Amino acid sequence: MTKVPAPRYLAAFLACVPQAGLWAQIPNPMTLSPTAASRGALFEIRITPAPGAANKKTIQLSRNGAVADAANVTFPAAAAGAPFATATVPDDLAFGLYQVIVTLDNRTYSAVLRLRPPGTAEIKLDKVDPDHTYSTETVWIAPDPQKPTQNVHSLRTVRLTLRGSNFLKHTPEELRKNPQDNTIWINGERQWVNWAEGCSAKSGTRDEGVAWGIHGTEVSSEQIELCHVTVPANGILLVSAAYGEPEPQTDRQQFTVYRMGTAEVAFISFGITAALTILVLSILWFVKTPYRIAGEDYTMGLLFLDKETDTYSLSKFQFYFWTLAAIFAYAYLYISKVYVQGGDWPDIPGTLPGIIGIGAGTAIGSQVVTAANGSKGAGPEKPGYLDFITSGGVVAADRIQMFLWTIFGVIAFCVGVLQKAPGTISGIAPVPNGMMYMMGLSAAGYLGGKMARNPGPVIAELSVTPAMSDRALAKAASATVDLPDFNQPSVAAAASLNGLPKVANSNAQKAIDAFAGAIKAAGGVHTTSDLANLLANLAGFRRDCESAAAAAAADFSATPTAASGQDAAAAQQAAAYLQDFSADVTQAISAAAAPSMDSVAASGSVPRVIELRGSNLAPDGAFEIGHADLPFRMLLNKDGQHAPEVVTRQDGGTFANVLRFSIDPAHLASTDLAQYQAWFGADATWVATLTNPDGQKADQSFSLPPATTPPS
Repeated sequence: MTKVPAPRYLAAFLACVPQAGLWAQIPNPMTLSPTAASRGALFEIRITPAPGAANKKTIQLSRNGAVADAANVTFPAAAAGAPFATATVPDDLAFGLYQVIVTLDNRTYSAVLRLRPPGTAEIKLDKVDPDHTYSTETVWIAPDPQKPTQNVHSLRTVRLTLRGSNFLKHTPEELRKNPQDNTIWINGERQWVNWAEGCSAKSGTRDEGVAWGIHGTEVSSEQIELCHVTVPANGILLVSAAYGEPEPQTDRQQFTVYRMGTAEVAFISFGITAALTILVLSILWFVKTPYRIAGEDYTMGLLFLDKETDTYSLSKFQFYFWTLAAIFAYAYLYISKVYVQGGDWPDIPGTLPGIIGIGAGTAIGSQVVTAANGSKGAGPEKPGYLDFITSGGVVAADRIQMFLWTIFGVIAFCVGVLQKAPGTISGIAPVPNGMMYMMGLSAAGYLGGKMARNPGPVIAELSVTPAMSDRALAKAASATVDLPDFNQPSVAAAASLNGLPKVANSNAQKAIDAFAGAIKAAGGVHTTSDLANLLANLAGFRRDCESAAAAAAADFSATPTAASGQDAAAAQQAAAYLQDFSADVTQAISAAAAPSMDSVAASGSVPRVIELRGSNLAPDGAFEIGHADLPFRMLLNKDGQHAPEVVTRQDGGTFANVLRFSIDPAHLASTDLAQYQAWFGADATWVATLTNPDGQKADQSFSLPPATTPPS
């Protein structure tokens, strides 16, 4: 900031005039009338008591070490009440305080005269509006004339508009003669202002620089423009204006230059938030092993994944989103208070814990509801953004409203924070009570919908037996390989056969005989030719056994006795044992990869079992393979019913943890057989879908043959 030295005698005069100390040093006090005058004005000098005659008489005005002779000096004849002398203020003196010095030979008298414009009005400076700025400019300044060794240097400067009243508006000639009539004081120091070049002057070059000092333009008697005003270290400018000295002590106006504006602080706050986010993601990247879903690795997505359903969690999304918003808001407040305003470390605003509490409460509440009521449906096999608004692939209104309110609330909160400028912000405005209520109701609606909704299906594993396509089985049959080992399934089947009771009903006995014939046929396989005929024979034994069992059941219905009931139950048991034995034989053939299947595969007669393992699997749900329905009429469980088999029931309820779909092509009509062969005739990859009665679904892909999972 440009400094102009204060008058040499000003401080002493201002300190001593109201007291008697100065007059104690001057034995013959001198007074002026008036004590304030304008250029060319007449003033009188009185000395008490009147001095005697003197050979040499001079009257001079001294300021800042410069001395000027008074004009038109006269010494009236001594008379009662007459002044000692009269003089005129020279026309070329600058405004301010002057020491009027009267010299009579070796005696000296002095008094203070203030030179100012005509009239009694003083400059009145209004409050600077706006009273702060974030915009500065770097200006290259030429050397100070009083410091010739100084080089061209850059300064951080600011523009300043002063408004008030009684500013002097000069003509170019007046400005040339008396350039500092409008005296500017900044932080208690008088400034030298370059009014000649004004604020239209350019900033200069690195080599030449602009003329030294603050530049100013007298716009009118009510406005002055200042530029190239050096910004102090603390950024605070206490500005006042006067006609020379003294500086007005009651009319100082504060103007503050802040280091950064909203955009800069917001950018840094966003950078801090992003850096913390990247830190978490980096830890996740280097520490966590990839989580694989349907052959794809999910590392960063683990933050949002619900591993129970392999879907993205809306409650986690809300918690993370609000957490990032809170970090951004506090970073903005911290930088504004500490760096921009130079204040103390701000406390955590009361709003932030409440916001984080809503997000955390929703996330915890979601886990509690899931534990008590069951998880939502898994929906598509791979997680996606639709998971935020769907449950089991079904759009849920409660999830949509929470998703939208979360996004709107975070954006509105951050925009509200940015409405307060860094230089004036004192704290983060609290979220309005109505908004807090809406956020609470949104969370309650989400949890309520989650509680009211039925659990959805989740498929953790899907297996197909045999796992090879019909074409692969037929191709394997043509190869010369070792025969499959039927010893273990035959021994187990024989044990089941021996466990059946003696029966009197002929139909029941036929069912048992068919079971025994199947065991014998498997034990009689010694060549590939025998193997080629085995599956067809097994199909015949199953048909005979199931027909005989049905007849035994009809006999029991016609004559319901204890004996006929026992016989019918034994026949049904034999049919179930035979079905399991047939599946074991088929699995052994598939494992050995050497069945003679050419004619069998061509007819689509290889039975298959699809087994689902997971949670909330509804036995009465709809099952699809490749978006084509698998109707119940194509199924045949061990009880002879056209329905899935609940292998393991979930907590004794209606849902299953393990659900089995058994399909025997031998019982299929031509249309269903064609669909069966489309699914299992050749190697392929399919997506199976189980849809519960409430519409929630879960997808799971499978391949024929099963794909080999690459190492992680």
